[in-house]
Amino acid sequence: QHLRGYSVRAVEYAEFKRRAEPRWLDEHDASEDQVLQDFAAPTLLLLDDIGYGDPYRGVTDHERRLFLELVKNRCATGRFTWLTTNLSQSGENPLARLASYGESAISRLREDCHVFGFHRQPNYRERAQEAGA
Repeated sequence: QHLRGYSVRAVEYAEFKRRAEPRWLDEHDASEDQVLQDFAAPTLLLLDDIGYGDPYRGVTDHERRLFLELVKNRCATGRFTWLTTNLSQSGENPLARLASYGESAISRLREDCHVFGFHRQPNYRERAQEAGA
């Protein structure tokens, strides 16, 4: 997708992880380098919901290495990366909760990013379900 001469890619983080898995690479006759290039190329990359799933399950070495390569590439080329997560709690810096992705990647993000916090709003779907129960 292009926005006034800028390329934009918005994708759930789970999709990045899925495409970097050896099984997906084999099924699509692709390489890690190709996947990384696909995600490194856009002027703006939006990775939605990083840390999806259980944040305490840990991150595999494979996932940590690929995330670091992606962050290094995007920082080195001056491309914008927008990460979203639901991991922060009560004013805590979300980057602190992403420590399982590796200090190298997080330190690069700290150098080149701005963190915006949003206060959790009431979840009206949960309220409606509780009221109907």
